[in-house]
Amino acid sequence: MVYCFRSMKYRLCRQSLNTIFKSFILPLFDYADVIWDNCSEQDSNKLEQLQLDAIHTITGLVRGTSHAVLYRESGYTPLSERRKRHKIILFYKMINKLVPQYLSIFVPPTISLINPYPVRNQGNLRTIATNSTQYQVSFRPSAVELWNSQSEKVKLCETIATLKRSLSETDSKIPTYHYTGNRTTQILHCRLRHSKSDLNAHKFSMFISDDPRCPQGHPLENADHSMP
Repeated sequence: MVYCFRSMKYRLCRQSLNTIFKSFILPLFDYADVIWDNCSEQDSNKLEQLQLDAIHTITGLVRGTSHAVLYRESGYTPLSERRKRHKIILFYKMINKLVPQYLSIFVPPTISLINPYPVRNQGNLRTIATNSTQYQVSFRPSAVELWNSQSEKVKLCETIATLKRSLSETDSKIPTYHYTGNRTTQILHCRLRHSKSDLNAHKFSMFISDDPRCPQGHPLENADHSMP
């Protein structure tokens, strides 16, 4: 799917590519992700690379661009972070009995119910005792620890919509001008923003060119010089 998506890089505008990615590819990454979140780091990295390939297609940025820049430019989050958020949202539903009872009964009691003494973490859930690493990273124990690590603002959200907004507060917001112009203009603008264009200074910073100078003699052929 990602490889077919790559063939549309220069044929569709950025907004259309975003829509296709969110509608057809991202749901595949999200399917039952709270269950298989305990996959190995190697498998997690392979999945992450697939998403990064798709982000390269959407933004038009060249290979070698840092992951942080790709996520900031696209507004997406790493798949590992998405899985954590989905786990928190599902556990919120379990705590508030918004799921079938056979799931809600797996929520452990709070520390205040089993400890008569006032402690700082009395609002936390009792952690699950585990005797193996495989069980420790499975859904229930890891979800309890993840829930306990959240702020009171997240735990006390009144609705799922409020919870989702709280979890996504730090996500990058994409300006509307990123979608302006035809596809070629969008790609060139994006590469200029991040110093990844064909200008000599940009190629020099990417170790593609040995000389950052402008053919007319200016010491740096960058966006400031080329488009004053």
